[in-house]
Amino acid sequence: SSSSSSSSSSRGSVRSGLSSRLRDRLAAEIKVQEAQAEKVPTPDQKRIVQQDVDLNGVDPLTCILGAIPTAALSYGFWTFTGSAAEWFVTHPIETDFYPAQRLGTVFQTAMVGLSSLAAGIFGFTALGIFLLGLRVAFGVATGELDPSKQSAGPVRQSTAERVRDILTKDPVDVVMAERRRKASSP
Repeated sequence: SSSSSSSSSSRGSVRSGLSSRLRDRLAAEIKVQEAQAEKVPTPDQKRIVQQDVDLNGVDPLTCILGAIPTAALSYGFWTFTGSAAEWFVTHPIETDFYPAQRLGTVFQTAMVGLSSLAAGIFGFTALGIFLLGLRVAFGVATGELDPSKQSAGPVRQSTAERVRDILTKDPVDVVMAERRRKASSP
């Protein structure tokens, strides 16, 4: 019995040694990962700071008229959502094969969900463009804004304009123009 107690104590010390080495290794790995993790933002970094935007050069009529096709897309997606949902209700999946039933339900849910999401996105975009047009029209009416004047801020190319330039212009010219633009901006 004394030999069994000494062997169990030696096993306990081996276990204790293994667990302490494991704890030490895990602690070291945790420290490495903590150093690599992004820091939590401070309250100042979380605060939204409003930036003034120069609206000179924005044509109010273009904004107001541009909201029309966007609103039409929203309405189209919304009517498609209703029609698709109605069609799916009146035409249930008629199969006894369970995976096909589940996949059909997933497809139906995706169709209705994505079309309603698109309707909402286009609707809020149309509302934003329309309200921008109204704000610019108010600014023009009060003399605050001039739609024929160019913005005082740096001109930023849209992603579509950059892609167009990359596809249609000499790549060397595009890269050099971008370098000049970056060098001139503060």
